[in-house]
Parts: sequence; structure tokens; C-alpha cells
Amino acid sequence: MHGLEFRLEFLIGLLGVVALLGQLARMIGVPYPIFLVLGGVGVGLIPAFPDVELPPEIIFLVFIPPLLLSAAFSSSPRDLRSHARPIGLLAVCLVLITTGAVAAGAHFVIGLPWAAAFVLGAVVAPTDPVAAEATFRRLGVPDRVHTIVGGESIINDGTALVAYNIAVAAMVTGTFSVAQAGLEFLLVSGGGILLGAVVAVVVSPLYGRLADPTILVVFTLVPAYFSYIAAERLGVSGILAVVTLGLYVGWQAPKRFTARARVQSYSFWGVLTFLMDSLLFILVGLEFPIILKGIGEYSFAQLLLYAALVCAAVISLRLLWFFVAPS
Repeated sequence: MHGLEFRLEFLIGLLGVVALLGQLARMIGVPYPIFLVLGGVGVGLIPAFPDVELPPEIIFLVFIPPLLLSAAFSSSPRDLRSHARPIGLLAVCLVLITTGAVAAGAHFVIGLPWAAAFVLGAVVAPTDPVAAEATFRRLGVPDRVHTIVGGESIINDGTALVAYNIAVAAMVTGTFSVAQAGLEFLLVSGGGILLGAVVAVVVSPLYGRLADPTILVVFTLVPAYFSYIAAERLGVSGILAVVTLGLYVGWQAPKRFTARARVQSYSFWGVLTFLMDSLLFILVGLEFPIILKGIGEYSFAQLLLYAALVCAAVISLRLLWFFVAPS
């Protein structure tokens, strides 16, 4: 009981820190994800504070489906269709190119094995939709850039996660084949999209039969979790399954949802997305002390240098892409 009470008090305290840091970020005019990560690092470095370590499967299962569904649901199908080419090139081609470039740098400069280097590349290649959204609101970027980067961020996590899983499998087995990896990428991605489409077609007619907007909004969560879990059990991309479901449901919402249900759903998803995103960012900061303890043979100065090199490679590739890639 004491452990449960401690966890509840810890969660309530985190929510308070999230609200405080979020408001402080708005007052200063800085994107709130930056404040949340730094705040998490500061809290985590307090000696009396317990170590926080969450299994990756918990993060993926609890947080990813609703966040992806919300992003896909609120996207405009018309805008995504009109910018399908640049979004697809960014979400697939640029992510894979960035993964390969970071992997090459990590292998030749840092000395990581190829499989571990590809894992690092897949982790840093995709953009984060929350940080981009917060920055865009502050800078007032053109709507076209907002749509393209926002649309890319919905899909690129699926591309990166498939590449990540292939790299991890290569680390475990000790073997890697470009042809086999390419085929697996297509099967995992295509399987996730197909599963998400099937679930969307099945559940979409049910939304028109739910008269209570509250029940309707809550019920939208169930297919997202089902799609993700079923896809992962079948060995296909759960992320792309949820994204496909969200895009289809968002496309059908004007037909299936009443005006009251749409208004209520946008309010619900806005609050839920902020809470989940904020908790994720602050948890990233809280896990920083544990990461420092597991540095191993590298010094802190070396890690800062390597991190700067990786960031420079990712940013440079993205800037170069916008100059040379077809729009």
C-alpha cells in the first residue's frame, strides 16, 4: 500500500510540476517541451529524489496510441493530400537517409558497431510533433511549412520505429542483410497500414450510432489501443496502424460525429495530448541521472561532443534537404 501511495503522490507531484513549468514557459515565450525536459533533469539530480526508470514497452503502450490518434485525427485530409509528395519524402526518404548518415558517423567517428549505430540513427532521425508545434506557434511559420512538418511527424515515427526494430534485431542476431531489411521494412509498414485500415472501416460506422458525445469520445480510444496491440502481436507496425486509423476516423468525423461531439472531442484530445506529452518530456529529464550512471567507458565531455556531432548531422541534413529535395 505504501508503494502505491508513493506512486500516486509522485504522479500528482509531476502533474503540478508540469503545470508550473508549462505556465512559466508561456510567460517567457519558450516552447514548453524545453522547460519540461530541463525541469525533469533538475528534479532528477536532487539526491533525495528516487530514480525513475520506465520500461520502453510501457511508454509505447500507454502513451503512443492516444498521442498518434490525436495528431492524425486533428489533421486535415485535404491538406495532407495536397502536400502528399513532400510529406512522404520527408517521412520516409529523409528519415532513412538521416538514419544511415548518423549511423555512418557513429561508426567511423565514435566507433560504435554498425547495428548499434543504426539504432542511434533510428532514434534521432524523426522529428517530434509537439516540439515543432510549440516552436511554430511562437515563430509564426507559414501554413504550408506547418502542414508539411506536422504531416511528416505523424508518419515518420512509424518509419523510424521499423528501422529501429530491424537494427535491434541485427544487434541481437549479429547478422544484417540490406535486401532482407528492405523487404522486412515493406512488410512491417504495409501490414500496419492494412491493419489500421481494416479496423477503421469496421469501427467507423459505430460512431454514428453513439448518441452520447462523452461515450463517443472515450470510445475513440479503444480502437487505437486495439490496433496498436494487435499490430505488435502480429509483428507489423503498431504506429502506422494507429496513424491510419486516426486519419480515416478524422476524415469520417464530419459525417459520423455531431457538431457537439466534434467540439467535445477536440477539447478532450487537447487536454489529453498536453498531459501525456508533458509527462513524457519531464520523464525524459527524470531519467537523465540514470543515463549518466550508465555512461561506462565514455567521459561526460566525450558524450557532449558526440551529442553535438549527432545534432549537427541531423540538423544539417534537414536543412540541406529543403534546398535540394523536390517540393
